[in-house]
Formats: sequence, structure tokens, C-alpha cells
Amino acid sequence: MIRAKSEKNILHGDSLPTLLTFAVPIICGNIFQQLYNIVDAMVVGAYLGDLPLGGISAASPIMDVLYGIVTGGAVGISALLAQLYGAGKPERLKRVHFTALTAGAAFIFLLGMITLAASPAILKAQKTNPQIIEQSVRYLTIICLGMLLNFLYCYYAAALRACGNSATPFLILLFSSVLHAGLDVLLVGVLKLEIIGVAVSTVFCQLLSAVILFLYCQKKCPELAIDRSQRFDRTELGKVAGFAWAGALQQ
Repeated sequence: MIRAKSEKNILHGDSLPTLLTFAVPIICGNIFQQLYNIVDAMVVGAYLGDLPLGGISAASPIMDVLYGIVTGGAVGISALLAQLYGAGKPERLKRVHFTALTAGAAFIFLLGMITLAASPAILKAQKTNPQIIEQSVRYLTIICLGMLLNFLYCYYAAALRACGNSATPFLILLFSSVLHAGLDVLLVGVLKLEIIGVAVSTVFCQLLSAVILFLYCQKKCPELAIDRSQRFDRTELGKVAGFAWAGALQQ
């Protein structure tokens, strides 16, 4: 199986340049990831005022837990994928990849629906102002419904890094961050969609990022390409769940 030059270098290149080339996009990506929440707060504060901003702030702890599970789980699975990639076991890597992708998607969708149903009670338990709860629930409804898209983006980005490609996920995140800022202004400042516009902007950018990463993997990364011959492998599920849980718990 032919691998891209950047993917060969991660296994056989000089240590320091290889590590720097691989690590810098990840560090920059983490910075830009934080800009999502900062831009949301800036736009809401500028156009909508204190009440919607309070709604996003009250929703943040719930979102932090969700995003921590998604991001940590994806990173945990990527550690397993990286082991298989480095060991030169492409067939098992593909089995683990498909199993992790399908099982993870089902779990995150279910988790999003449970969170959506439980969020009003969680906010009340925090003694949140009823008016702020209304704003938070409107925001969380869109975010939770789009949680699967967030998982797909995080998973494919982590899987690509496991195969030695950290630049592509960063470039897509950079594009998504800029687009997200523009959409926030358009949907909130121009189209007056209020707090719903902020959530729609976030979910739409996650959708676009996930689609681009999926198509990239289908064409450029054979180890992560999905085809009709692949099947869910129950024998790999325990291993996948163990790595995912460790990563999620760390977050």
C-alpha cells in the first residue's frame, strides 16, 4: 500500500523536524478550536445582549462535558489506530476504524438525545434563572441535534493524525473557524436569528468540516476509506471502547 510522503516521514524521518512538523498544526488547531466559543460570545454580546449571552454561558458546562467526551473519545481511538498504522497492519486498522466509527456515531447520537432531554433539569439544578434556561435550551437543542456531526469531524481529524497527517485537519479547522465567524455575524447580526443563529452556525461548520474530511479520507487515505465490504467487528469493540473511554475520562 502506497503512503503519502508526509505519512512516511512520521515513521522514518528525523525525529525533531518530524515531531515539530506534526505537533505545530495540532497546537495551532487547539487555539483555533477555542475561537469558536470566543466568537460566539463576542457576536452574542454585540448583537443580542446579556440574556442570550447568559444562556450560552449557562449551557457551557453541559457542552464542555459533551465536547470532552467526543474529543477525548476520538483521541483515545486514534491512539489505537496509530498503533496499528505504525505496526503496518492496514487490514486490522480498517476493521477497527469502521467499528469505531459506527459504534461511536451511535453512542454520540444517543448521548446527544439524552442530554437534550435532561438539559432543562440540569439547568434548574444549577438554580439558573428561568429566562436564561429558555435561552440555553434553545441553544442546546441545535447543538445536541448536531452532536453527531461534531463527532464525525473530531473522529476523522484524530484518525488522520493517527496516520501521520496533522496538517489537513488543521487547514480544515482554520477554514471552518473563519467561516463560523462570518456566519455568526450573518445569521445573528443580519438575519436576526438570535441565539438559534449562533447554534446553526456552529453545527453547519461542523457538517462542512466532517464532509470535507470524509471525502479527503475516501480519496487520499486508503486506510480510512469506507467501502461496501467493511463490516462491524464485535471482536474489536471491547478494545475500541477501552481506548475511547480512557481518552474521554481524561478530558
